[in-house]
Amino acid sequence: MAHSDVYASLVPSNEKLRPYISYYYFHESENPRGKREFIFYPHVKNAITAYKGSDVSFTEKGSFVIPSEQDRLQILYTRKQKIPARVNIKGLFQKVGIIFQALGLNYFINVPLSEVSTASVVRFSALGEDFERLLDLVFAEPILEKKVDLLDAFFESRWLGFSEDRLVQAIELLFQEKGKISLSQLSEKLNASPKTVYRLFKKHLCCSVQEYRSLVRFRSALNVYEAYLKKPKLVKLAYEIDYYDQAEFVNHFKAITGYNPKKFLSGISQFGKQDTFWTVLE
Repeated sequence: MAHSDVYASLVPSNEKLRPYISYYYFHESENPRGKREFIFYPHVKNAITAYKGSDVSFTEKGSFVIPSEQDRLQILYTRKQKIPARVNIKGLFQKVGIIFQALGLNYFINVPLSEVSTASVVRFSALGEDFERLLDLVFAEPILEKKVDLLDAFFESRWLGFSEDRLVQAIELLFQEKGKISLSQLSEKLNASPKTVYRLFKKHLCCSVQEYRSLVRFRSALNVYEAYLKKPKLVKLAYEIDYYDQAEFVNHFKAITGYNPKKFLSGISQFGKQDTFWTVLE
């Protein structure tokens, strides 16, 4: 991260929101000549990101952020990605992020997630104009804890619930097994057909069961690795996450990150205190 940047991440103060919202983050720079480039890797969580005073363009491979002549909001939703995303930011910027738990956002919108998201990154309006007014207040508030209070109050008022208990149970099972559970096994435990389970994932998570399993295994391995004070050998990590062997572990990491585990793990940086990891390029 550039030395002129200010970055902070905080969990919701309201404990009732924590099962749905993992954390908020606040990131800004006052350096007009600043340049940042980093890679964000696929995650089981998803995010709403808001920029103030920036123009944002994006493709399936990443996003580009530059200062805008207009002091407007740019609100984006990033769903579960299949490949790493490269982020380029130039000049001044202000950014607020809301990172949701696996099914978190689904509890605050009144339509399936598949109707909100048609691509990996989209312009986001599902929370309406009230959300835009809230973000203006959050950007204007100088005290971090009060920013959190504003966000907490909004999301508490917007909580709608989520009726697909089978999908909630499926996610719990996948995390318990670190992703090593098949569609047929999930179907049996949920007492639902494989087609039904597949449709639930596509409708409410915008991904297949196999794609989600792969992300859970990747993130489980990454979290276990980061929890070690003395970093383990890769073969130990592979067996701890129940990969068949080290070759399967290496191939899985390369498929998701583009790097072998040794190179990837030696190059990641953590922003704030939460489980968001990046490769900083500039």
